[in-house]
Amino acid sequence: AIANMAKLMADYSLTLDQRRDAILEQQAEEARLAEEARLAEEAAEAARIAAEEEEARRIAAEEEERERKRQEAEEAARAAAEAAAAALEQTPEENTGGESSGFIRIVIVLAAVDLALAVFALIRHFTKKKVRR
Repeated sequence: AIANMAKLMADYSLTLDQRRDAILEQQAEEARLAEEARLAEEAAEAARIAAEEEEARRIAAEEEERERKRQEAEEAARAAAEAAAAALEQTPEENTGGESSGFIRIVIVLAAVDLALAVFALIRHFTKKKVRR
C-alpha cells in the first residue's frame, strides 16, 4: 500500500510539474508574442511618422517652388511694366523715328497693363492651395 501511495504521489508530482512547465512555456510564448506585437506597432508608428515628415517636406518644397515661380512672374510683369513706361518716356523722335502718335502710346500702356493683369491672374491661379478631400 505504501508503494502504491508513493507511486501515486510521484505521478501526481510529475503531473503537476508538467502542468507548471506547460503554463510557464505558454506564458513565455505569450510574452514573446506581446513583445513582437509591440515592436511591430513601434515600427508601424515610426513608418507613419516618417511618411508624414516626407509629405510635409514635399508640401514645403511645392510651396517654395510656387512662391519662387510667383516671384519670377511678378518680376517679369514688373520688368514689362517698366519697359512700357520707359517706352512712353522716350522722346517722340526716339519712340517713332520722328513721327509722334498718342495712339501708339495708349496702345503700349494698355498692352503693358493687360500683360501685368494676365501675369497676376496666372500667379493667383497657380498659387491657390488645392483642397484635398
